[in-house]
Amino acid sequence: MLKILLNLCITLNFLPASNLYERIRNKDTIIVATEGTYPPFSYRNEQGQLTGYDVEVARAVAKEMGVKIVFYEMSSNVMLKKLHSGHVDLIANQLEITSNNRYAYFDESTPYTYFHTVIVGRRDQDTIHNLDKIQGLRAAQSRIDYAGLALTQYAHIIPAENTEKALLLIQDRRADITFSTSLSASEYMSKYSGVFRILWESEDERHTGFVLNKFNDVALSCINRALENLRLEGMLRKLSLRFFGENAMH
Repeated sequence: MLKILLNLCITLNFLPASNLYERIRNKDTIIVATEGTYPPFSYRNEQGQLTGYDVEVARAVAKEMGVKIVFYEMSSNVMLKKLHSGHVDLIANQLEITSNNRYAYFDESTPYTYFHTVIVGRRDQDTIHNLDKIQGLRAAQSRIDYAGLALTQYAHIIPAENTEKALLLIQDRRADITFSTSLSASEYMSKYSGVFRILWESEDERHTGFVLNKFNDVALSCINRALENLRLEGMLRKLSLRFFGENAMH
């Protein structure tokens, strides 16, 4: 099915082709933005190699489509700007398109991750039963989305380079909490056993996929078909178990 869709992508030359569509059509190289400091999604392993769930899903999609892939590591704060300016083709970094302003410029692929939002704090802290309880607390955040969420609840933002640095700020009592994904939090719960705890978890489930510029409909269809094939083949489940110890897909 993917080959049929790719052939369709190739033959529909009357469509306005974006750079990304051209890269897929010509079996060329796609350029993917990722953080490289956000385990277990995107990080450098002990051998210095770039890996992580988002990185390996992107590699699997590229292989499925028969294209090469190059990763550009950058802060999550600048990814959308680099994507919009055409410096990269895709973002693979658990970035959500949550505002109307973002929807005006960007699209998302079908999801390859499902998770809940959590608040992590020190082991000796009282459980936070609702978001109202974080008013006035210091939230150590490295990602814009979660900093924005903390600000809506009137928390004070303490900038942190990444999730691990945020947790160290909490451990040193220079911050009180950090917002994170349930999948990322489980990684650090095992690494810092007995030091931190999940104080609150959202009831609603969230999801993420690749992010790309608007008006890439044919390219997006190719990517979505590749993701669906990987899901049916069990590759996404295999990668989920490898990086999370649980299935992050439905």
